[in-house]
Amino acid sequence: MSDLGPLREIVELDRLLDRLAYQRDHGAEAAELAKVEHHLRELAGELKAVEATRAPLVAELNAVRAEIEGLRARRGSLEARLASSTGGAKELGALSHEIETLTATISTREDREIELVLLDEPYADRVAEIRRAAEPLVERRVELQAAVAAAVAAFDDELAVTREARATAAAPVEAALLQRYEHIKQRVGVSGAAFESDGRCDGCRMALSPLDRDRFHAVANDATFTCPECGRLLLPC
Repeated sequence: MSDLGPLREIVELDRLLDRLAYQRDHGAEAAELAKVEHHLRELAGELKAVEATRAPLVAELNAVRAEIEGLRARRGSLEARLASSTGGAKELGALSHEIETLTATISTREDREIELVLLDEPYADRVAEIRRAAEPLVERRVELQAAVAAAVAAFDDELAVTREARATAAAPVEAALLQRYEHIKQRVGVSGAAFESDGRCDGCRMALSPLDRDRFHAVANDATFTCPECGRLLLPC
């Protein structure tokens, strides 16, 4: 094939498609989103670890508070009975004794409640700190997700137009040559051909030997010479 124009155009379009795909997937917003999500995962991991350590304290604290509530309810019931009792001294004494015992028990359990609150305080503070740190990151993630989605949609539109242009450029290319080009592209990626520039293949950036340069220039108008390094069809600039 002496007219390499369509094949050259395909190479340029394939390189453009590769750049567009990379920009779509590696834009500034996408990179920042990845960092934000990484930071959020770190915070989530730390939160999980803190809450796992804190869990036994919280469980005991809740149990103690429930116990105190039950004791206070019992004491209140006994105090009401004592206030309205018409029983004898023995019954009144028993009620008073139980009330005193409950009061002492409540005091002991309240002391334990305070101990547990103090033990839990640094963990509770750290949980609050982690959640405060996560709030702006969560908001930023939502913003970035919207920005990335918009950028991806724009790039997808451009990719679709470029693919149509590529299909148009490929139409006049000889079927056997196009098949060979596609096979090489599938193997090496990006494009199935490259351009010779100053004695180098601009696909793999490797210099041609003097013998290979002579061989290439002898067939430069035909897409028959392949780069000895990367295997792409080599075309003149």
